Amino acid sequence: MQNTTRQALDHFIGCYFSHMDAHQSPGICHAAPEPQAAQARIQALKAKSRLLSAINVLGVAEIKGRSQNFDIAGTLAATVDTNRHPRQPAQQTWRPAQYVCQQTNFDAAFDYATLDAWMNEAQDQALFEARARQTLERRILLDRVMIGFRGLMRAQDSDREQNPQLQDVNIGWLQQIREQAPKACLERVRVGEGQRFRSLHRLVRHAVNNLLAPAWRDDPLLVALVGVDLLPDAVCEPSGQAEPWDDLVFHKQRLGGLQAATAAFFPGDSILITRLDNLSLYFNQNAVRYRYQEDPAINSVLFYHSSEDAYVVENLAACALIEDVEIVD
Repeated sequence: MQNTTRQALDHFIGCYFSHMDAHQSPGICHAAPEPQAAQARIQALKAKSRLLSAINVLGVAEIKGRSQNFDIAGTLAATVDTNRHPRQPAQQTWRPAQYVCQQTNFDAAFDYATLDAWMNEAQDQALFEARARQTLERRILLDRVMIGFRGLMRAQDSDREQNPQLQDVNIGWLQQIREQAPKACLERVRVGEGQRFRSLHRLVRHAVNNLLAPAWRDDPLLVALVGVDLLPDAVCEPSGQAEPWDDLVFHKQRLGGLQAATAAFFPGDSILITRLDNLSLYFNQNAVRYRYQEDPAINSVLFYHSSEDAYVVENLAACALIEDVEIVD
């Protein structure tokens, strides 16, 4: 690669591995950051995603466990005749999901010609570094969102050709609802004149009133994530200024009394009703790994990043999933 590209790349690698107690040798840099550093790195990444900023992203010490980040399970208000029996504080009796953190690899290779092209275009070290970081981090963000909405299983060896939407990399939020809360699911629904539900508004209200636990049915933070194939024209106008790369867009008109939103990679024929803070991405804070190395044999530099992740629905009683919805004209 060109000398100017080499200098910019070396500086970028130094910055990329900073604050992670990295080990360096010629052409190689690797790090296994401590929990605090790992959390700081993913928090910085989270800030670049509207969706990940709205959910919980947190490091956990246990590889297996049950969801742990949702608030009070239900109502607290009560009356008690203390002359007859003592007060009984409400217990946290929500339906926590089970999770398992499993390794996901986010590995990328860039050939020298691509790096030289970035440098020739940027003509500036800072701009080169910004381009390299955005290219790496943006794809990691999008992949995590895609797994959250499309993941069905974790294969020993994932197949990108057979599962182009990363269906075999990990179990996502929607699949967790399907597996652990089937009573919160509704599928094969037709909407239109002469059908059981004449409008999406009525479908959403039915789901809220019948699939959600009573304490959550009028929660002001409930959101209806709606597939883009189902959004009526009246709902499509974004609420506020949407950035070109936003992975979560809220809409002006409400749907079934709820704030309507669309998210990147969310299935086009589906609706998820929940609070956004009911969705979480857990990662094993002791198992985050980074590695950079150069491979002159293929004229490339290689970036390896692995994380043990779990996609968690905190409270399975506070969500409703409607799938395979067809609008009948």
